[in-house]
Amino acid sequence: MPLTAVSYAGLRAMDQVSSTAIGESTDALKRLGEEAIYQKALDVAAQVEVYLRAHPEATLKDLQASKYFTSIALQKVGKTGYTALYEAGTGIMRIHPNPALIDRDLSFLARDLPSFWAIYQPSLAGVETAGYYDWLETDQSIRQKYMVMLPVPEPFHGVTLMIAATTYIDEFSQPIRDTEARIAQITEQTQRLLLIALIVVGLGVTGLALWLAWGISRPVNRLTVAAETLERGEYRPADLAAETARQDDLGQLSRVFDRMAREVKAREEHLRHEVLALRIEIDETKRARQVAEITETEYFRALYQKAQLLRARGRGKV
Repeated sequence: MPLTAVSYAGLRAMDQVSSTAIGESTDALKRLGEEAIYQKALDVAAQVEVYLRAHPEATLKDLQASKYFTSIALQKVGKTGYTALYEAGTGIMRIHPNPALIDRDLSFLARDLPSFWAIYQPSLAGVETAGYYDWLETDQSIRQKYMVMLPVPEPFHGVTLMIAATTYIDEFSQPIRDTEARIAQITEQTQRLLLIALIVVGLGVTGLALWLAWGISRPVNRLTVAAETLERGEYRPADLAAETARQDDLGQLSRVFDRMAREVKAREEHLRHEVLALRIEIDETKRARQVAEITETEYFRALYQKAQLLRARGRGKV
């Protein structure tokens, strides 16, 4: 039981340490991910500003048709994330990896993706915003994304262009999730090994306890039986021959008991002989006293005198 308690406490402590470490690491990686997304948005906005300054005569159609500009505005964020370009005020998406969203006002997402619209709508004022939102996957699953939206410093023909950088935030915490899975696997293996160890130790301890109990109880039982036979006066030294031959404490106890029993038996025999001799002496004394009581009576004396007289007369006739 103490081993089980200590093992359980150790496992709980290990779980708490791993949970705390994973939680703090996940938060740290999320912050690093947020910072990386923000930095990506800043970089793309700066590159767009440089391009616009270098091409002041370009129109919106020119920008959308330019592969070079598109490659600037549409960059990869993380593994699956991307940047996009849209207009402040109208919220119309101008460059996006999904062609179906190009030149569309994204206000239609307000109903289907309210968390997205909650952070997208404030950016329409041309200000920097950021936040988390739920994204509906094609398999109808929900994954959380993080998005940063900030304005391009250089206005484009009086219109403020906005850069949005977004990706799945769990991409940054995936290494921690992998580590968490490995820790869970190691913990499960440890628990399994610990359970096996507890079973083995439990069986070993139980076997040892039974062996010790059998090794102790048997001589103790024999000593008890010997004490009972001694009480009845039927003790025999052969009854404890096996126990007196032991070289442990029980053997020492058995030898002391055997010696005591022999002494008790010898004293009993001595007392029995003394009682018998005393009884014989008492009987002789009693008999002498009874004879004296008889011979000292007047009746006995008279009879004795008559017997003497008759004996004397008998001798005279002869």
